[in-house]
Amino acid sequence: MLSTPVPPTAGRAFPHPLFRSSRMSRDSAARPAVLIVGAGIAGAALALDLARRGARVRLVEAAAGPAAGCTGAAFGWLNMLMAPASADAATLAERRAALADWRRLDRDLRGATGLRELPALTWAARPAETRALARRAGARLLTRPAIAARFPQLRRPPALAALEPRSAVVEPERAVRALLTAARAAGACITFGLRAERLVIEAGRVRGIETAAGPIRADHVTLCAGAGSAALLTEAGLPEAAGALRLSPAVRLEFPSGGAGVPDAVISGPGFEIRPGGRAGTRFGFGSGLTGAASASDGPAAGRRAAAAIRAAFAGPLRPGPPAARIGLRPMPAGGAPILGPVAGAEGLGLLFAHPGLILAPRLAARHARAILDDPVRPPLRPPRLTA
Repeated sequence: MLSTPVPPTAGRAFPHPLFRSSRMSRDSAARPAVLIVGAGIAGAALALDLARRGARVRLVEAAAGPAAGCTGAAFGWLNMLMAPASADAATLAERRAALADWRRLDRDLRGATGLRELPALTWAARPAETRALARRAGARLLTRPAIAARFPQLRRPPALAALEPRSAVVEPERAVRALLTAARAAGACITFGLRAERLVIEAGRVRGIETAAGPIRADHVTLCAGAGSAALLTEAGLPEAAGALRLSPAVRLEFPSGGAGVPDAVISGPGFEIRPGGRAGTRFGFGSGLTGAASASDGPAAGRRAAAAIRAAFAGPLRPGPPAARIGLRPMPAGGAPILGPVAGAEGLGLLFAHPGLILAPRLAARHARAILDDPVRPPLRPPRLTA
């Protein structure tokens, strides 16, 4: 069971009794005490990597359970097909390596993340754009007759689409739970229902966080809490760092489905994405038109547009009526590149954010963990490009 009640000693400094583990090295007392704020995919991946390296790890999450924010609303598609047109060769190589890391992680956790390989078909509004995304992904191009033969469920197959035969999906909440379970087994302390109210800063160095249960002190604090991170940075007088994050709503739609009318694949067209859901007889759709939305209040309308596009794309059977919707606020790095590393003006404080966060989180978390433990004194990364 992951959820841990706040112990009477919650406000005391490390070490905490729950950090003790037979797997930790004998010199663990000399290792940094690291506090992670946020139990989404980034926080969970970082907790696991640090704990396995022998650090004394504590993770706190304001919600009652994991993946309560943007991770829980993620579509869960691990792919090359949706790499942005602006991606250079290094960015594409990093994304490809991140996908390989996910497969290794799933094998390491004996399938606990729920990773499944599926074919994926996608197309853009114009054939030239479809050709370009196929080149970036190294995917096959299919013409309309081949698409109709392979995916007869599509009402109006596009003239051209890109096929990724071995794409993959994960169920985000299940994956986060698997990572946190493994992190706890490696000695991490994980506490839900405890909100970080402000950073504890002494002589220009971050020493921990304040909570309703009292202060929690640490050698290093990493923020992975989405919208909550921006609030903590602003309250701490770090507006530049807070401004490096912009929030973009995303909506995930869950459709009941008999299964026959929608292929067992990821299908992505202009304005929608759909894939098999985590439970039998369900399909997940995603309102991809939300990227430019200003607030979560825009989510329902975008969700309705995506639902209409999905229903129009397939012969059925997607049951009539509104699908179940989950909306999350994605922290989008303002400069596009991942936000990874220490913050200028706040020694001992790190940030870990990226888009696409689900794809990149395990790889970036491993890099951040190595930096904390092996090279704790690094030049601070300055907004708006706090990049690795």
